Amino acid sequence: MSILNFQGFKYLFITVSLLSSFSVNAALMTDETYFQFYTTTLIDDDVSDAEKTILVRKQKHTLKGFDSSLGVLTSVALSFETDWDLLSRVWAKDKINDQGVDVAQGKAVATSLMTIDLINPDALSPVRNFVREVAKCRERDESKPVCREASDEDGIFDGQYSWLDLSINDFIDTDITLKLTQKLTVQAFSNDDDSTVKAYNKNNYWSGFLNIEYEYQAFNVPEPSTVFLMLIGLFSMGFKQFKFAKT
Repeated sequence: MSILNFQGFKYLFITVSLLSSFSVNAALMTDETYFQFYTTTLIDDDVSDAEKTILVRKQKHTLKGFDSSLGVLTSVALSFETDWDLLSRVWAKDKINDQGVDVAQGKAVATSLMTIDLINPDALSPVRNFVREVAKCRERDESKPVCREASDEDGIFDGQYSWLDLSINDFIDTDITLKLTQKLTVQAFSNDDDSTVKAYNKNNYWSGFLNIEYEYQAFNVPEPSTVFLMLIGLFSMGFKQFKFAKT
């Protein structure tokens, strides 16, 4: 009777070992892509109206969706790490040479609106960052004065995308698509009727990385050789048990 109990214990031990080899473990899947908006130059030289010079630039980028064959998805984190720069420059010249002291003055207002929009799956709330740079100049002289000035700023636009209106199931077995938009504007101003003014929006690059991270529960499937050896062990013990029962 004790021999039978010992044989049963060995059966139980090998069965538990076989099942434990198919354990569930926390795992991570990630993907990353790089984007870049190169610097360009916008000019506005009309101070007589309220119209701005505008340029809108767009890009689409794709990240991998979660592969459901890996396991059970438990969480999603979509983040971005980006750098930007913006320079506003103004140039002004007095165009009428009156007797006495003349004045040249002008102002340039340059802006950059950066937007990251998750479009697949479709989230309702894009992430934005707005930058505004102002450059002013003024010069007094007796003979057609000229002035110029610039204002430059750089910074980072980092964060994590909020997709509270979505389910993690929306990220399974589908490409994740993001639309990036940069809207650039520049406008010239002057309080002097006889000043020629040029306003510039320059050094307006925006670049960085888009990242996605999936946490999931993965099933660790043992190597076929391991399973084969365990099955041989079970068969061998079963065969011995059968011979013992016959005797």
